[in-house]
Amino acid sequence: MLFVCTGNTCRSPMAAAIFNKRAEEAQIGWRALSCGLSAYEGRPASENAVLALKKRGVDLDGHQSRQVCEQALRDADRAVCVTKRHLDVLASIYPDMKQKMEALTEEVPDPYGGDLKLYERAADMIDRAVSDMVRRLKDGV
Repeated sequence: MLFVCTGNTCRSPMAAAIFNKRAEEAQIGWRALSCGLSAYEGRPASENAVLALKKRGVDLDGHQSRQVCEQALRDADRAVCVTKRHLDVLASIYPDMKQKMEALTEEVPDPYGGDLKLYERAADMIDRAVSDMVRRLKDGV
């Protein structure tokens, strides 16, 4: 599973980390990574993203941002964008892999530069969408 956002320092790293925790709890055998459409390579997750997930028992320390690339998409069974807009952009860049792309069931606004409450709201939205995704995977959907 590959989660995609803009800069790969907030939403997609949070989605991948939450997904990995929920997938492990559900014992479904899936693993997630993340990347960004406009990411600077090697940046850490934003401080508030780390704090928002720490409250959930999810570790985001050590995350390093990376730019989306064709190989990452080819390696992924699915590419999940955090908004419909990300999906549209990704599909326009890699139209031959559109069949493996989807967007989260909730549009997650970008918390970048916001306070911790904003990041916690984004984490709540991501957690709901990702938990639903894990349930569907467990049920074979």
